[in-house]
Amino acid sequence: MKTVVLGAGAVGCLFGGLLSKVGHDVTLVARGDNLKALKQRGLKIRNSDGIITSVRVHAVGHPEEVKECDLCILSVKARDNGILKNAAHLKRKGAIFISLQNIMQKEEILSNYFGSRNVLGAVTNVGATVIKPGVIDFTEKDHTFLGESPIGSSRRVEDLVNELNRAGLPTYVSENITQVKWVKLIWIAATGAVAAITKCSAPRLYEDENRTRIIAEMMREGAEVMLATGIQPRDYPGIGFTSILESDLSTAMKKLREKG
Repeated sequence: MKTVVLGAGAVGCLFGGLLSKVGHDVTLVARGDNLKALKQRGLKIRNSDGIITSVRVHAVGHPEEVKECDLCILSVKARDNGILKNAAHLKRKGAIFISLQNIMQKEEILSNYFGSRNVLGAVTNVGATVIKPGVIDFTEKDHTFLGESPIGSSRRVEDLVNELNRAGLPTYVSENITQVKWVKLIWIAATGAVAAITKCSAPRLYEDENRTRIIAEMMREGAEVMLATGIQPRDYPGIGFTSILESDLSTAMKKLREKG
């Protein structure tokens, strides 16, 4: 499977590197010192046990240098979506385009360039950080979800899920990827906002009663918005919150601390 990753940051390198490791032809679109390091030394992935895996990947500086692909993964920050203009030539029948970004309209953005029939919905909770150019830490082996957009599944979804699992990325088929996107959006909106304001990250984020109360209340408010759009909240591996919504506030706070 010829795969191109638009945005060779931590998560993009992780997906591209692990797919390359199991035999896929991967090209990372990178820039700056990271591009230089990837070209000269390849990619190094360090897991939670400190074991470093070296992966040979093809790295380029511009999407125009990629002639074709079977799978295109968008993993730039949303502010850098201009890169898609230079990748429009990758559109072809049978090619699949997914975005790992944390924005709700990402499939619509991809569809504008590559056509809705070529786009799948995707949500990932994996954690990765850049240690230095060409070297990343695989910090959180969490879950990824794929589905047809806005709803449904298909053989191509199942095939891609199988390949990601084979690469060591725990991935599930979702019959309602829009629902998964909402669940994650509410989680990161609540926890991310409080973490940014208080300059405190998990698990310490939940050590303070006031912080935990604000997160629980924000999640409940987010769920009300979700319900107003006609989508029911539910739990998914790694991103569940119905038990928090259904509990009284003190119990919800306790459950948040347990999850944190």
